[in-house]
Amino acid sequence: MRAFLAAVAVTLAVAGCGRGTPSGTAVTSPSELSGRSFLSVSVTESGASRQLAGLQPIRLSFEDGRLAASPGCNSLGGDFRLDGDRLLVEDLAMTEMACEDPALMDQDRWFAGLLLARPTLQVTATELTLTGGDTTIVFTDQRVAEPDRPLAGTWTLTGLIEGETASSAPAGVTATVQIGNDAIEWSVGCDGASAPLQVTGSTLVIGPARPRTFDCQRPPPETDAAAASLARTLDEILEGTVSYRIDGPTLTLTKSQRALQLRSS
Repeated sequence: MRAFLAAVAVTLAVAGCGRGTPSGTAVTSPSELSGRSFLSVSVTESGASRQLAGLQPIRLSFEDGRLAASPGCNSLGGDFRLDGDRLLVEDLAMTEMACEDPALMDQDRWFAGLLLARPTLQVTATELTLTGGDTTIVFTDQRVAEPDRPLAGTWTLTGLIEGETASSAPAGVTATVQIGNDAIEWSVGCDGASAPLQVTGSTLVIGPARPRTFDCQRPPPETDAAAASLARTLDEILEGTVSYRIDGPTLTLTKSQRALQLRSS
């Protein structure tokens, strides 16, 4: 993957010259960006709007001289420095998770190419703008666009991570996790469970679960089978010690090499 990114850097070296300077303030030191995260709100190519693949915006974060991004499927990361208003990304690496939607993987490569094309970077109190070649992406500060939601509440499953493979929730199946102060409950279709809960720092300690059945209409057999499989996955992950992370409206629950990705309802 590093070899691919190096090839992209060579191919796009000329494109990195940019076409015009977006409004904003030039950043003079990486420390000015440290601790800030941004979410894309608009993308234009050759003056026309580009529709992103998937439902999530591109996430771009900076911390202690390193850059991290989630363009769609995989994660990108590497050291960065600034040359005037140019963003120079060094040793950019990409995870190699296989995603069901190839458009998301194409978007990963497209955004990696933009980062390696020496784009211009302009920042205001609430926005960041990247411009490379014909492409301009405007980001909004995450704290403004999507402040972190509280842990307590109802969350809807959007995706699963198994090792290095990411997948979306099965079509036609709705799974939710409801978190309270001392209890957690989850449901997949007509089946679910509840369990006692302790929250310590970024860790959930989930006690023994009690199965529950909800009064609802069963889906068709093929969907019901997918729901039953997903319910078993939730039962396995939501047991014992589970780490959690909240990024705006997104909650990630991780146990070993498996994770649930959920969105605030």
